[in-house]
Amino acid sequence: ALEHFTATIASELLRNQHIQELMSDETMKTMWLWHAIEENEHKAVAYDVFEAVFGQGIKAYAVRTGGLALAMVILCTKLVCHTFVER
Repeated sequence: ALEHFTATIASELLRNQHIQELMSDETMKTMWLWHAIEENEHKAVAYDVFEAVFGQGIKAYAVRTGGLALAMVILCTKLVCHTFVER
């Protein structure tokens, strides 16, 4: 589920010219664009591994959606903590 989030962010970085223009350091921009491409590749690999382990069907769907919900809670909690609490 976390691979889905990071791949979604990576796709937005690759698609959104405005975000790319905000990067002033060309070395870092190149590194982030490379990493974004790599994240998109990981998403497919992670899903293939998931299907190999859990298969398909309603049980796999429940595990996948439950994992996504848990990942959202953890990610949002971390975001709030790092944004507001650790200042």
